[in-house]
Amino acid sequence: MQRFPWHAWAGLFLLTAENCRAADFADLLRRVPAQANAVLLVDADAVHRSPMGTKTQERDSLTGVDSLPAAVDKLVIGAQISLTTLDPAWRVGVASTRAAMTPAQLAAAEGGTTDELGGRQVVISPRNAYYAMLAPQTVGAMHPANRQEFARWLRSTGGLSPYLAEATAKATAPVFLALDLTDVFDPPGLRAKLATSKVIAGHEAQLDAIVRAIAGLKGVRLAVQVAPTLRGEIMLDGDVVSALTPVAKTLVLTALDASGNAVEDLEAWTVQSSGASVVLSGPLTERGLRQLVSELLTPAVTATVQATPSKATPGKPSVEASQKYFRSVSKLLNELQKQKQQTYNNLARAYQNYARQIDELPLLGVDPDLLTYGAQVAVTLRGLATLGKATLSQGQMLSMQRADAAVQTSGSTPYGNGYWGYGYAPTTQTENVSNAPQINSLIAQAGANERVIRQQTWANIDKETADIRRKMVAKYQVEF
Repeated sequence: MQRFPWHAWAGLFLLTAENCRAADFADLLRRVPAQANAVLLVDADAVHRSPMGTKTQERDSLTGVDSLPAAVDKLVIGAQISLTTLDPAWRVGVASTRAAMTPAQLAAAEGGTTDELGGRQVVISPRNAYYAMLAPQTVGAMHPANRQEFARWLRSTGGLSPYLAEATAKATAPVFLALDLTDVFDPPGLRAKLATSKVIAGHEAQLDAIVRAIAGLKGVRLAVQVAPTLRGEIMLDGDVVSALTPVAKTLVLTALDASGNAVEDLEAWTVQSSGASVVLSGPLTERGLRQLVSELLTPAVTATVQATPSKATPGKPSVEASQKYFRSVSKLLNELQKQKQQTYNNLARAYQNYARQIDELPLLGVDPDLLTYGAQVAVTLRGLATLGKATLSQGQMLSMQRADAAVQTSGSTPYGNGYWGYGYAPTTQTENVSNAPQINSLIAQAGANERVIRQQTWANIDKETADIRRKMVAKYQVEF
């Protein structure tokens, strides 16, 4: 399976000061596949009742807390994540609802169709996702819509790894994420890599202790609360983890940057040792939060669970659905433009993520012209991601051509001043010649070209956004 989108819960992380109880999630957690190495818990009920949750709902977009239906009480996401790239191999979502639902209701809300799989009715959504009622008030989701994998999951009994079971049992934040790192690192390979890494700069004498601490990591936890502002904690858990205290911040920032997931907010966080954990903590922006969780949070993995039937029907545009779609795309674009990209790798990753988020916004009832606009924007963002990757590759290839060479030149030197006059003696000189200035100039020119194209592309996006907004206002006679 491949990646699944997020926006439906991005606002959830930042919107409550209430704590969740791990016991409230027990029934949902037991449905997470045993192969999962990451889990996410969201106390949607607490988020919905918070002042900031109410404010976000009033914004009427699909990129905040209102994108998680009010009919949802609790939410759990399970995933298997590559610890090299932080990309998910697969993800599933399990949500408890306030009222019983049927597959027919899910299909109507999604604009999808029903199918039978393993003796159970399931829903195929046009958003390339599968949904099923696991119990009268429990909805399961998988994206992308892989029929065989979905059937296997429905038949599985689940069971968290020891670390994830222990970590989730201690969860107290309204939004809580845990990543299992048990048996991931091998000490010899880790030592060889760290020996030349900036992570240990100034701490070379502690290299062996740092290697033991990283190799002994059991996992990482993320907890986000609002008290009264948005704050986050990243906890590195292990038996000898205290040795990481002086390098923990650099270690986390380097790992995120290497995977293309750099988060600017974390640069201002503080670090302290706390028992069997090293804790990084500090303030978060909504953008920083989205960067941290964008690989786990996705709209397609959450069914459109509604307490009342939707007025939108397939083939018939709805003003409300169209407004939400437009405002969601606009919010994502505004947020992306404000992101500070440190490297082309991070830039490409961000553009790809946001294109994916636009692709997986709910489609039912959205005006066809808006859907075309959104699809074109997503394609354009992917083009900018490709441009960033190409510029990075070009710079790397040019860098490999840097060379210094010793060049010998021949000449002659005059000598003598006597009766016979002057003569000339042959000489040889050796000079060091480098092409670095020319190579650096070519790399700078490639970067300048990328910036010009990116800026012009954003100008075109802004123009198209303004044009479609005027068209929708004129068509529906309401504000977009």
